Amino acid sequence: MPIYRPTEAPAVPCRNRTAVRTCTSRYVAEGSPMSLHIYLAGMVDPDGPIPVYVQIADIIQQRIEAGELQPNRPIPSELALQQEFGVARGTARRAVELLRDRGLVFTVPQRGTFVVDGPPRHQ
Repeated sequence: MPIYRPTEAPAVPCRNRTAVRTCTSRYVAEGSPMSLHIYLAGMVDPDGPIPVYVQIADIIQQRIEAGELQPNRPIPSELALQQEFGVARGTARRAVELLRDRGLVFTVPQRGTFVVDGPPRHQ
């Protein structure tokens, strides 16, 4: 059994092996050639009671509230979300749709999805 060397909190194993190259986790199985990656505890839990797309939307919302994503600047694309979280395109699309429903972002066709300027707009 591999030994894990966490640098912060307990972790949840990454279930999507296609995301191995793009996983940004700091948790890696010791002795493994980067073949098993682990997500941080604050990241997506695919086995949890909350749907994955809601978890991703919550993470992006936290980034917006923390100022990591600035008003009138784009959020990560659906492809970037797929790669970062190791999810399907439909899951990433639903997360962005939920952010739109929450009034945190708006989408400009052929340009991308951007953070709203000011307080969230509720439709």
